[in-house]
Amino acid sequence: MRKQLLFITDGIFPHAVGGMQRHSFLLIEELAKTNEIDLIVVHPHSKVVFRPELGIKEISIPFKFDGFYIKKCWEYSKLTYGIIKQYPNAIVYAQGLSVLKGLPEIGNRTIINPHGLEPFQSLTVTDRLKTLPLRILEKYQFKHAAKIISHLEEN
Repeated sequence: MRKQLLFITDGIFPHAVGGMQRHSFLLIEELAKTNEIDLIVVHPHSKVVFRPELGIKEISIPFKFDGFYIKKCWEYSKLTYGIIKQYPNAIVYAQGLSVLKGLPEIGNRTIINPHGLEPFQSLTVTDRLKTLPLRILEKYQFKHAAKIISHLEEN
């Protein structure tokens, strides 16, 4: 039986624009080209993202991240958790805060990519206070995930 990878994201290029969204798109396409794993991509877009010939299964959770961002991330993670439970043997690759709900239960098979570590790089007290909620959530993820992926950009 082939390995399954649940790639869970809160946005993917071209339907969401940003560095991480573009990175996700390219990473998923390259993983699909290896033809070594079954890829299931969970995203909030109502449109199909990937070319059918790549064999990527897409699960759409139409969702808008308007309003209080952290509350919306929690709501979205409740929806993604329902999908994760349907794939008990899949590795879970979670972008950003897309997987929070149930993390202690599924953490042993979860890889977290936190979209960078900017909340931990604040210099002023004001910035540290602004990013406190994100640091709390990311530390929760780091505590329960099997692996954490991030990168440092060198000048």
